[in-house]
Amino acid sequence: MYARLRMRLEVVPLLQLSQSEKVDPSYLLTPGESAHLQCKIKGSLEIQVTWFKNNKEIRESNTYRMSFVNSVAVLDISDVKVEDSGSYSCEAVNDAGSDSCSTEIVVKGLFLQSLPASFLVKPENQQAVPNSMVEFKTVLKGTPPFAIKWFKEDLELVSGANCFIGIEGSTGFLTLYSVDVSKSGHYTCQVSNDVGSDSCTATLLVTGVHIYFGDYICEAHNPAGRASCSTKVIVKG
Repeated sequence: MYARLRMRLEVVPLLQLSQSEKVDPSYLLTPGESAHLQCKIKGSLEIQVTWFKNNKEIRESNTYRMSFVNSVAVLDISDVKVEDSGSYSCEAVNDAGSDSCSTEIVVKGLFLQSLPASFLVKPENQQAVPNSMVEFKTVLKGTPPFAIKWFKEDLELVSGANCFIGIEGSTGFLTLYSVDVSKSGHYTCQVSNDVGSDSCTATLLVTGVHIYFGDYICEAHNPAGRASCSTKVIVKG
């Protein structure tokens, strides 16, 4: 049985890649299965590709087979064992620089300790305009299966007409439909599995929110007396 793991990597002159493109979810395998890691690479030639396990370079062997054809770097791992668990990364280098992407493989053996749920990539703060759709996304790590909940301030959110909560593999997401200024605030993601839990918070700002900065007072006086006037300053975000 093969577990196909896809990773995306672009090697271009600027060598810029967002975190969500660099990191793929963890994969849970059982001993005896095979893994197929695939990385799409773009950039000017010549490109040199190297695979690593836990930051140690992988050499071709009966267990590991590597190829780089038509801009696709492949690492095949046959007959996986518990000791094959770890972080696998693909590094591509050309004259412009280098870039890499990675994924985590967990081979669950009889005596393999389960890992508590936590975050590999946390959701980012966002700013949106009214009536737009907003998606918070996070990549989880630990031993599946995961349970995920989302909260706005202290109120738990439930999928419905206003939002959708989902999880695919180790990627969790919250989609907010047609946001307005009332949707501005703090959104907390809570993830758990059989052995632990974790949470993190991101902020959404919907433009049109009025931020009150305070009262400004002008006061004038002379020997005959004094007078003053005041105004409020409100900044529209």
